[in-house]
Amino acid sequence: MKHEIRQQDGTAIVDLTPGRAIRLHCLECVGWEASGVYECGGSELLFGGRCGFYPYRLGKGRPSVKTIHKECILCMGGEPDKARQNRATRRVKDCRSFLCCLWLYREGSNPAMKGRSMTAARKALKRHAIRACGAQEALKF
Repeated sequence: MKHEIRQQDGTAIVDLTPGRAIRLHCLECVGWEASGVYECGGSELLFGGRCGFYPYRLGKGRPSVKTIHKECILCMGGEPDKARQNRATRRVKDCRSFLCCLWLYREGSNPAMKGRSMTAARKALKRHAIRACGAQEALKF
């Protein structure tokens, strides 16, 4: 999905996936140095814990948009306190950092997947095919 983001020398319109958004966020975090992403110490943060993006910083793995949502909550002041967490979740929805590479995925959903879920009838058909034909034939449905 195309989105305008901040880059080292201004802004650019890029095609984003959750994994690419995380990679770009990591690049921005370390000052746009690719070697800095590789050497990132996000596995042990100063305030304790670990960066949720650390396992995906090198573009490997398939991150969930829920991981991005959790980081956005932290960015907006979310804390373990349930009341503060709820306020931060509302602030994430209203986030105005439009040039942030994570902005499209801030609410924990992927806009590129909107309307692509399986209908109940299609799921039932697939379950029936698995029972009747086996798993390999069901993949064709």
